[in-house]
Amino acid sequence: MLAKTPWNTIRWCDFMTNVSVMNQTQQQGICSRIRDGRVSIFGHVRRLQESVPAHEALHLAVNTRAGQRPDDRPDWKRPRGRPRHTWIRQKIIFAYLFILIIVIFENLYFTR
Repeated sequence: MLAKTPWNTIRWCDFMTNVSVMNQTQQQGICSRIRDGRVSIFGHVRRLQESVPAHEALHLAVNTRAGQRPDDRPDWKRPRGRPRHTWIRQKIIFAYLFILIIVIFENLYFTR
């Protein structure tokens, strides 16, 4: 006999809020999952050597988040028009590039 798990009781025709689904399935919210991912990425970058370009990328991301412009250029502006990629597409591209950077630097610095 199969054990009845909480997510089995939710059907497609039921109207439920996201909060009630999270409570019933005992899952974390998406914001906390994204925050955990960022913290783990920060930990990976922090353990690398200071000469690794990932540290520069981390400092650039933190400074940009704090309101500073990239390269401290006051004339920098976002290009006009519609963005070339959607928000989710940018996140996918960033994830692939970050994984590629980690793999390259692990091969360079940790296989010696």
